[in-house]
Amino acid sequence: MLARTRACRCPGRAMQDAYESEERIAAAESTWTLSRRYALMETRATLRPGDRGTRKLTERFGKRLVCVRYRYDAATGRRFTTVELVVAEAAWKPRARKARANRSPDEMVYVRVGFGEEALRAKMKVLGAIWRPQHKLWELPWGVVRGLGIEDRVIGEERRGI
Repeated sequence: MLARTRACRCPGRAMQDAYESEERIAAAESTWTLSRRYALMETRATLRPGDRGTRKLTERFGKRLVCVRYRYDAATGRRFTTVELVVAEAAWKPRARKARANRSPDEMVYVRVGFGEEALRAKMKVLGAIWRPQHKLWELPWGVVRGLGIEDRVIGEERRGI
């Protein structure tokens, strides 16, 4: 192992530089390989503290334990048990969210309405809603959605697969 010496501020002393660039590169590559390998594993079970299979870990980590995951690596035929822990806690105040202002009232949006909500469906039909059976969603203008107060039921384009 090659070590470089560098002059210290104190006269007569030398400070050893303990790293070697080749070792740092090798360590970085192995870390990347490990993280990539772990990302390819299948997570089959995520358990909360107190569920079956978490007793020993709950005793070991106590209230810091958030969940236990069982991950399976098909390439090596191994099962890994991972835990998610709370390591720090601090006060936090969420900022108020602004209403989405970039939608015009005439923009058509998709809304999910339950089968048993006949009264809401009837109101929507009167206001011009169109049933789209291929998506199993209702299509109506954004202004109508705001008027009915059902903004939380709007389905984004990335979620409806259109």
